[in-house]
Amino acid sequence: MNDIFSAPRFGALLRKEIAEHYKGYLMALGLLAGAIALWVGMFNAITGEPVSLNMQYAIFYIFYFVVGILFTSSIFSDMSNKKSATAILTLPASHFEKYLVKWLLTYALYHLVYVAVFYLIMTPMVNAGNFHDRKPELLPIIVNGKSISFFLLFALFHSIAFWGAIFFQKLHFVKTAFTAFVATMIVTFLNHLFLTVLIGKKVRSSEPFGVLLFVDGGKTHVIQQHASMTTLASLCIVLTLSFWVAAYYRLKEKQV
Repeated sequence: MNDIFSAPRFGALLRKEIAEHYKGYLMALGLLAGAIALWVGMFNAITGEPVSLNMQYAIFYIFYFVVGILFTSSIFSDMSNKKSATAILTLPASHFEKYLVKWLLTYALYHLVYVAVFYLIMTPMVNAGNFHDRKPELLPIIVNGKSISFFLLFALFHSIAFWGAIFFQKLHFVKTAFTAFVATMIVTFLNHLFLTVLIGKKVRSSEPFGVLLFVDGGKTHVIQQHASMTTLASLCIVLTLSFWVAAYYRLKEKQV
């Protein structure tokens, strides 16, 4: 078991990772805080009103996804350089511990840090200023169906970006995004082809789990495909776990 995971060894590896990259992490946090503050400040200056809850939702989730995916895509950038890659691969730690450190930073700890930075900036800016007796509202931390859906979607995007960060040597984000786009197009085409053969009619639109439009007798018919949230959530979880596992085995394949 110690060959796979050792708590003291994992802790030392995590401290080493943070010690070597903390300056970059702090700069990224500063940019994130500044971007949120600039967005909110411009909104207040232009409208003369406090940031609405809908705008706070938009700011929260836009930065949540963009920053998280960019950060994840760059987490294995050291592996692009042969010298630094050799140093990483020869560290006295298991592949699982090396994998877990990166996963912890880009997923588990990222959520905690992002939420903390968001509210650290948003709270004083929402409550500052005179808004003509209009009481400002701060985005509440609520766990509901909507937030869980975004959480699952981010987990899927993270797993794809994490896999791409290990799989590709350079231009991780660009190559991962392009691969995901091509894969999506292929799935959409195969779904369209399958439905065309299945119903034997000319299909105009057939997005997976979306609206099906087909022509019969010169008339266009619309069928709304209702996939349950449980089905979509289950599919999202399966794909997420699959990419995380694939990323781990890809890391194990790397040799000095």
